[in-house]
Amino acid sequence: EIRNCDWSSDVCSSDLWKFTSGTTWSVTTTQEISTSVNNRPKTVSQSLSMNWDVVSVESDGTAIIDQVVEDLQIQIDGVVVFDSKKPAKSDAEEKIAVRFRSIIGQKITTKQSPRGEITYLNTPQSTPDLLRLQAPESLLLFPEKPISVGSSWITEATRTIELIGKLHTTNTWQYVGLEPNEGKKLHRFRVTPSFQIEDESRS
Repeated sequence: EIRNCDWSSDVCSSDLWKFTSGTTWSVTTTQEISTSVNNRPKTVSQSLSMNWDVVSVESDGTAIIDQVVEDLQIQIDGVVVFDSKKPAKSDAEEKIAVRFRSIIGQKITTKQSPRGEITYLNTPQSTPDLLRLQAPESLLLFPEKPISVGSSWITEATRTIELIGKLHTTNTWQYVGLEPNEGKKLHRFRVTPSFQIEDESRS
C-alpha cells in the first residue's frame, strides 16, 4: 500500500515513497513461482505478513526498519503445506514446518532508500536460505521517474550462492493501478522475474 500517492490521478513517483520515524506499517507480500520439469508443472505460492517499525530516517530519506514476521503460508499446487497459524496435519507438513516456523516473531532489520531499495539486511540465523535470498528482490523498487497505469521498468540484482554460483535476477515491474481491497484503495504492482545462474566452478 503506497499511502502518499495521488489517488485521483493514478500516478506515483519515487519521491512519494516516504518513511516517517516512529510509524508502523502492516505489509503483506504474495509470490507465486511456476516451474515445469519433464512436462510436470508445479506452482509454489507464498504469502508473508509482516509488521514494519520505522526506527529512524536519515536526511536523504533512507530508513532503518525493524520487520517482524507475523504470519507465513505456503501452498504447492493450491494445497496448503504450511500455515504458521495452524498445526501441521501430517509428517510431510511437519518437515516443512520445521524449516519455517522458527522465523515467526523474529526480527529482521533493513536499511531502505526512498526508492525502496534495500542496502542492508540483517536476518536471524534461523531464517531459511530461500527467504533470506528472496528478501532484497521481493520488495517494490520504484524507478527514478514518475509512473502511471501501465508503466513498466526493470531492476537487476546479482548475488553469489554457495554451491550454485552467481545468481542474476532480472525483474520486470508493471504498475497495474488502483484496486479496492477491504474498504481501502491499494496500488497493485506486477513483477515478472527471470533468472540466470553462472557456475563459477567452470571459469
